[in-house]
Amino acid sequence: MNHADVIAKELMWEKVLESLRRQIILGQLKKGEHLKEIQLSKKFGVSRGPIRESIKQLEKEGLVYTSRNGRTCVLGLSKKDIENIYYARILLEVAAVEQIAFPLQQSYIHKMRKLIEEVDDNKQLTREEVDHYDLLFHYHLVGLSENRMLVQMWLSMKGTIKTIMEITNKYNAEKNIKVINQHKDIVESLVSHDKPKVKRLIKSHLTDAKNAIIKGYKEV
Repeated sequence: MNHADVIAKELMWEKVLESLRRQIILGQLKKGEHLKEIQLSKKFGVSRGPIRESIKQLEKEGLVYTSRNGRTCVLGLSKKDIENIYYARILLEVAAVEQIAFPLQQSYIHKMRKLIEEVDDNKQLTREEVDHYDLLFHYHLVGLSENRMLVQMWLSMKGTIKTIMEITNKYNAEKNIKVINQHKDIVESLVSHDKPKVKRLIKSHLTDAKNAIIKGYKEV
């Protein structure tokens, strides 16, 4: 298998993953529904390899489970699950801030400021593009901890959070300027080495995001 084939294979299972994740979150694949590899393979026009990879990732995200007999069923996503995801995310990001050592790595701060500028300077960005920059901002924030375990834990939630944001965007009337200002406040508090304030800002910022998403999810 050449390099191009390897890349194509990787993209294939990620596309299957995104589609299945979206269907589960939207409730198109119902709780308790059996995910059959053969049927999914035919539906997506791929071999069973990408299906298995997708199911493994969905298990890590808590959206499906596989019993001892190999039967994989949908767990779905509830309002309580969203609350739990954001509860875990707040704990994780606050823990990351607690582990930040001063002086800060300026490369991370530069990247975070650059992301804010990208959104602030381009008023034509779609909500999806703003969300992309939002998640990148928080990825770099967690990266400041230099704790690989926390970074990996954060990345394990990213796919589910990204899909939920995409699904609920049209019901979310929150202005981009609010997200920009919250991010600016977080960066400036980091630069001034005010960890307690950074933690308060993160809790408030992510609680706002959770409430907006739950409101939108009820409309879906």
